[in-house]
Amino acid sequence: DLAIARLEDWFDAAEKRAAARLRENEARKLRGQQALPDERESLAAAITLCDHGMKLKNQALDDLDFLKSLAAARAAGRAGSEESQAQDLVEKHAAFKNSFMPAMQMLQESVLCYPKLTRAYYELAICQVMMGRPGTARKLLEEAVELSPHSQAILSLQGEVLLELGQWEDAAKTFKRVLSLEPESGRGNFGLARAYAGLQSDMNQCQAGLHALDRAEQLGVRENPELREHLVALVKRFERGEAAVVRGAGARVVHEL
Repeated sequence: DLAIARLEDWFDAAEKRAAARLRENEARKLRGQQALPDERESLAAAITLCDHGMKLKNQALDDLDFLKSLAAARAAGRAGSEESQAQDLVEKHAAFKNSFMPAMQMLQESVLCYPKLTRAYYELAICQVMMGRPGTARKLLEEAVELSPHSQAILSLQGEVLLELGQWEDAAKTFKRVLSLEPESGRGNFGLARAYAGLQSDMNQCQAGLHALDRAEQLGVRENPELREHLVALVKRFERGEAAVVRGAGARVVHEL
């Protein structure tokens, strides 16, 4: 039933776009303006740009030294600095100049060519995450979720970006959406555990975080003793009637996973 409803939504949206396009072209004709380009041609061009962008991105990621530079840039982004020496080093790397930057440019052109191509937003968001720019990635993922609200991959990445930004409540809501679509998602359960570890709201929530972590590990996610220890410590403090630990310390545990 859900699949049929989604298909019906897609056809309804397509009909609305076609009707809006017809109205716009009629108005343009009256104004003596050129008609809008055929939507199918725009989509085909956007897909081609997106495919080339992904190939260039993968070429850049074959360079292990460049991967190390990206890891340092992402760590800087987690620390709250989207403009740092680490980012400068990435941008000076040959793989960035020859492949990664052209890849991002192609993905941006793909979005401009056909603003409803979800994959282009998603791939561009991945690039921004790798560059240590979670704020920019969040904006792109908001667009992607608007276009594909039932995509587990997009929602999972959005949740992870929200975790990097320290927006625990929004991250928890996003991972709950992932689990509503696929309760057996290891990535979704692990993300929810991290979000609850960051929130530190009450004992029930921390216990739910432990349950989500247990389920994630059962589903094949690598064991995370540091996160487990943090959640257990929170539960014990609540049981003793003590306040939660200093949020800054909790945030460091979640960010460093």
